[in-house]
Order: sequence, then C-alpha cells, then structure tokens
Amino acid sequence: MAAVTIRGLTKRYGDNTVVEGLDLDIADGEFLTLLGPSGCGKTTTLRCVAGLEKPDAGEISIDGRVVVSGRTFVPPEKRDAGMVFQSYALWPHMTVRSNVAYPLKMRRRPRAEITSAVLEALEMVGLDHLADRSVGALSGGQQQRVALARALVARPSLLLFDEPLSNLDAKLRASMRTELHAMHERVGTTSIYVTHDQIEALTLSDRIVVMQHGAIHQIGTPEEIYADPVDRFVADFVGFENFLTGIVVDVDTWTSVVKVDGFPTALLARSSKHRTFDPGDDVTLALRANNVTLTDFNAASAATSTSAGTDGIPATVTGVAYLGDQVEYQVKVGAHTLKSRMSSPVRWAEGDQVAVVLQQDSLLVVKES
Repeated sequence: MAAVTIRGLTKRYGDNTVVEGLDLDIADGEFLTLLGPSGCGKTTTLRCVAGLEKPDAGEISIDGRVVVSGRTFVPPEKRDAGMVFQSYALWPHMTVRSNVAYPLKMRRRPRAEITSAVLEALEMVGLDHLADRSVGALSGGQQQRVALARALVARPSLLLFDEPLSNLDAKLRASMRTELHAMHERVGTTSIYVTHDQIEALTLSDRIVVMQHGAIHQIGTPEEIYADPVDRFVADFVGFENFLTGIVVDVDTWTSVVKVDGFPTALLARSSKHRTFDPGDDVTLALRANNVTLTDFNAASAATSTSAGTDGIPATVTGVAYLGDQVEYQVKVGAHTLKSRMSSPVRWAEGDQVAVVLQQDSLLVVKES
C-alpha cells in the first residue's frame, strides 16, 4: 500500500488549463474516487499520477517517493502502480493467462514466479478456470476481470481505475461494483478511481473528490457528499433535481427561513454546514425529487392554505415519465418547475391540477457554485 500526495498539480493542453493548482492527500489503503463531468480534469489527474501524462507544474509523491517535481519524472513502469483502463487494453490474440502474465514478463520475473502469481491473480477475480481461453471469447464482464487481474498480478502498492465500468450494461455494472468493493477489502491496496457515475462513487469510496473545471469543489465521505453538498454544482451532480432561489428572512443555528416567490409562505430549510447565511442573503434551496409529493388538488383548501408542507401548493402537471416502479412528474408552480418522483401507478396526466407538498426537513440551503 502507499499514500499519495499531490501538491500544486497543473496540466495544460495549449491554452486550455485542464487541472490547475490541485492539492490532494490520499491515505495509505484508502479507496478514493475522483467524481465529476467530462472535462473536469479527473482523468488527467489520474494519468499524471500514473505517469502517462507529464504535468506542467506541481509535485506528486507515492509512498513518500517523489515521482514528479521540476525535472524529476519517474516513468510509469517504475511507479509500482497497476492501472485498469476504460477500454480494458487487453491483447485480443492472447489467452487470459498470457494477458495477465504480461506485466511480469516485462519485468523479467522468473517463469515459476510468473506462473504462481498469475494463478493467484486469476483466482482472486474468479477466472482461474478460464486461464487458457482466448480473451476475445470472453464477455465484457470477464474481460474486465482479466484487466483487474493484470493490474493486481505484480502486487502494486497503488491501483488506478479510469472509468472501468462505463462499457458494461447496468446489471453488470452493479455486479462489478460489488466485486470491486470486496476486492479492495481483501487486498487493501490504495486505490484511486475515476468516474462520472455518482452511484459508483457512493458505493465504492472511502472518500469522494468532486471536481469541476480542473479544481476541487468538495472532498468528503459518501455520506457527507450525498447529504451535505457544499454548493449547487455538487448538489446537482449527486442527485438534487430541484432548485429554488429565494431570500433568507430568518436564521438560527441549524436552519434558515427562506422566502421563495410564488410560494404561499416562507420555507424552513436545513443550512449547509459549509456556510452560514444571514437575513437578506440570496440563496438556493436544493431538494431531491423523491422529497416532493403530489396530492389531489383541493381548491378550497389551497385557497386558504398558508403552509407549503400541510395542504400543498397549487401546481400544474407538465410532464409524466413512467419509470417502472416509480413515476416522475414535472410540475409548474408559478414560475418554478419541480420534479417529483413517486411510486407507481400513474395517477395524473399532463394538464392536471395537483397540490405539491415539500418535505421541508429535506430542503437544503446551498451557495451558488
């Protein structure tokens, strides 16, 4: 295992700065995920750690050894790191055994050592019975396991994953997430994992680093990132579908009272621990779709309602999407559009009048990105 330290990492391609001044500490044995949209700099950061890209500035240390700094640049094969690529990067004309053995052959290890290490790696990923099969005859999931075995065979102190599950179907991705998590628990190697998939990040990671435009927006445990995003960008990326802008009218230690145009009363929302707010501040309220409930519209009740959480707010259904066990509704509340996700069956159609009830204990006040 190995701790990784990154200081002031900067990488440019021409006039385009992909990563700028990034600082990051990864603990020995930690599973850390770099999460963000395409172009945010996560893969470039990983490739700089691997030695596949040379940064323009900054320093990287692996297990206390500087591998990048000024004129120092240790080549990838001497960094004691194994990498699993998005494309698997397997040799299609070779057998499973030969693919896994390749890194050790390049290191000129003794034949007996190679034979033993390859068998052990294949047993770890459950493919020892397919050692002599051609890689081209394997399924996508099996090929991914071969790529993982190849990364593990030399017992590296650091494992690097570049969106390794993105080419698999949804069911196989879920299965491989479970296997990767179990593998990390058994092997304990420090791992850096790149993905744009929040589910992968939440289920695999000890900590998550959310990136945008080559910079870090937030670092935290999966629970911290999911429940307490630092700003609107992070909230949006981890599944908050609804955002309302308003003005703070009152605050206490843990909550803010926010007035939103078009709502019958101010909303009580949980304040983010990342920032305090004052009366008069312009803020954004974030809310997940499964915390927005629709009920049948009652004109008399709505006319006298003074609470957004009791009798509901009058709204019009503007979209319906059947998702199987759930239905996603899009509704218009004044000038605001909200999403609601509820259990099947479909109860309302486009154009229907409904009442919207917000679970205000799930409302979160966040800053703009």
